[in-house]
Amino acid sequence: WVTTPPGAKPSLTGERIDASARPLHVAGVNTGAFSGAANPSHMTPVEFPTAGCWRLRARLRDVSLVYVVQVSAG
Repeated sequence: WVTTPPGAKPSLTGERIDASARPLHVAGVNTGAFSGAANPSHMTPVEFPTAGCWRLRARLRDVSLVYVVQVSAG
């Protein structure tokens, strides 16, 4: 994630939407930088507890980004 204002860390949540599952585990929001980027970026490693269809939501103040991913086993 690259945020405005620079350095503001987003929050990330996720839920499985095709079946019940334990919540997504967010390992942390780590600050770094893309090569040549004007603002810091935030790498966010996650652990999906099961394969399936997951909706992830990144949020910073009143702005959010929502996307859906299909996670495969193995």
